[in-house]
Amino acid sequence: MGATPHLTPGALLIGDALNMRHAIIGGGMTVALSDVVILRDLLRPLHDLFDASTISKYLKSFYTLWNVRNKKVVR
Repeated sequence: MGATPHLTPGALLIGDALNMRHAIIGGGMTVALSDVVILRDLLRPLHDLFDASTISKYLKSFYTLWNVRNKKVVR
């Protein structure tokens, strides 16, 4: 079940909050930790974390990578 990004200033969904996981399969914490690593790498070049417009551009990249990664897992 893919997620559609709805950019909201001050909010970021990762792991289970971004994508539903089956309770038996689980993996929400693993996905969340993986999301943190991706976000860390994407946001590393930023010097001003209060610049919402710039962060939004980086988060769009995150959602694109996230959807590509999860489509590979599902197939």
